[in-house]
Amino acid sequence: MDEIKVEVLNVFEHFEYKSEFNQSTNGLYEIKMNGDKAMIFRNGDSWGVLSHWLGEPVTKCINFMRGDRVEVIENAIKKNLELNK
Repeated sequence: MDEIKVEVLNVFEHFEYKSEFNQSTNGLYEIKMNGDKAMIFRNGDSWGVLSHWLGEPVTKCINFMRGDRVEVIENAIKKNLELNK
């Protein structure tokens, strides 16, 4: 597995949703991963990344995040939130 370096640049939104039927963590984050900036969306256990595909509608510009990246990015976000309490 390649080394992944993640820096959280901005946390635009981060919240816990709880109801009698569901509980989830959700948010919008700007990160730098291995030197490249990305906008990350989280809706519970579903993670997405904003991608620009020229000539395509915006509805095709959010892609699922690679599974091997989720845990690393989630841990970086948790660490950032703890440091900025």
